[in-house]
Amino acid sequence: MFTRYWKVTAAGFAALGVAAAVSASSAWAEDGVLRIGAPLALTGGLADEGKKQQAVWSLWLDKINAKGGIEVAGKKMKVEFVEYDYQTDGKRAGQLAEKLITDDGVDVLMAPFGSGHTKIIAAVAERYQVPMLACVASSVSVYDQGFKYLFGTLAPNTGMTESMVAYFKEKMPSVKKVAVYGRDDVFPKSMATALADSAASGGLDVVYNELYAVGTMDHSAAISAIKAAEPDWVYMTGYTQDLILGRKQMADLGVKAPIITMVTGPAYREFTEGLGDLADGVSSSTWWHHATAYTNTAGAWDSTAAFYEDFVAAFKSDPDYVHASCAAAADVLVDAVQRAGSTDKQAVRDALAATDLQTFYGPIDFGDNGMNQGREMPIIQVVGEDIKVLYPAAIANSELKLID
Repeated sequence: MFTRYWKVTAAGFAALGVAAAVSASSAWAEDGVLRIGAPLALTGGLADEGKKQQAVWSLWLDKINAKGGIEVAGKKMKVEFVEYDYQTDGKRAGQLAEKLITDDGVDVLMAPFGSGHTKIIAAVAERYQVPMLACVASSVSVYDQGFKYLFGTLAPNTGMTESMVAYFKEKMPSVKKVAVYGRDDVFPKSMATALADSAASGGLDVVYNELYAVGTMDHSAAISAIKAAEPDWVYMTGYTQDLILGRKQMADLGVKAPIITMVTGPAYREFTEGLGDLADGVSSSTWWHHATAYTNTAGAWDSTAAFYEDFVAAFKSDPDYVHASCAAAADVLVDAVQRAGSTDKQAVRDALAATDLQTFYGPIDFGDNGMNQGREMPIIQVVGEDIKVLYPAAIANSELKLID
């Protein structure tokens, strides 16, 4: 009854899931079907992230199938995903988005990973007036183009840093000086820049603010300079191995800051396993972590714990914010279609604009620019071997622990 169509080759259709591709003329002639189009990076440089999206949407669709579909205007409606591999090529992503609309007749588009490729596809969706949900694009530059059909479940990067500055000032009024050390790469750099700006706006003295090159294997010179500046708070961005090395060298060189924040390592098990006791007390911010305990939620899962349990059972690993945000985007779409009472594109677009929904991922409430304004980004901390939530208060399960 329910079908996934995985279309990946440049020359034609290839089946990757449980169903073989069928001709467009017959497949899209049925009534009562919600067709979701998704150009994904299943090969190339972003393949790991594209496969995360594909995997969680497969899990989500199985959950919908188990419930017999979705209820729209008193009738059951089928759900189908139509996916193409755009091979991490932005130009090809735009071409395949257009094909999904004009040839495959999809009702809505799901954006691929990253702000850059989302922006390309959003322009196509806008031209054809097709609603589009972006689940892994957080740059405001994507949403300041005047697009009316684009909606994103991630909140702006600045939302993370502003709330963190306010929280630490409240919990540790003596914090005055912050050192910022970021990887010179798109996301880590943007977070380091945002934190420095938020700290300065919040009245803190930014005593160190430098970037390190991708591939840096020794942070000792920078960390020695940070130590000399005597910050109350050290904020380092990068990826897991960068941050493990940085934390070890902070300990070796005697950095004694009571607050050490690393983005985004502590959200991942590899960080805590790689550092052991040195991970204890390290804080972070993230769009989502499975330690956030949302309950009585709408959508395929009625709680964060229920999503986590199903995900681990299916994939034998922990979900991250990409998985959660993209599954929640699918829940938001279904909610909009149900409120619209049909798959009419204008009606669904208007329903998306009016969204105010509590999902297992957290609240979703789109602002005037289409970005999720309802999210208070969780601040988390490693406490022993566990991840605790410090903020927001509604889901917090621990108080800030200062590092000795």
